[in-house]
Amino acid sequence: MKSYNLTIPNPKNDEETIDLHIIFKDKPKIKVDIVNGAPYIKIDLKLTARILSLNSNTNLTVSNEDAKLYEEACNFFLKQQMENYLYRTSKELKSDIAGFGKYAAHSFLTQDDFDSYNWLENYQNSFFNVNIDTNIKSGYLLMNF
Repeated sequence: MKSYNLTIPNPKNDEETIDLHIIFKDKPKIKVDIVNGAPYIKIDLKLTARILSLNSNTNLTVSNEDAKLYEEACNFFLKQQMENYLYRTSKELKSDIAGFGKYAAHSFLTQDDFDSYNWLENYQNSFFNVNIDTNIKSGYLLMNF
């Protein structure tokens, strides 16, 4: 996936939402380590977001602090959604549908070692560390420096 549209809660007004167009700046950085026998999966995402729509009453001239607030809201929302998805697929569905096994194979010296580890059985014991860095840029949002 290269880009997608996303609606997040407006951090300045709980009754409103913000529509964003999310674009990946870089490929996701994924690292899998085996810690105490369980997979520890770290995912780093760098994103650019463009604001597609705001409430008509929203002031379109915002300070740097407000821009950071929107970025943090996007980061928090995406982190929460991704972690929910990852823990559900690993714990409840017991399925590595994201394909993290190919990253885990690097933690083993041989293919036989990886096979005997039984990735699919151990994947359900995974821990995830998701880091998201969003940079909001938009012609709709006027920065007040």
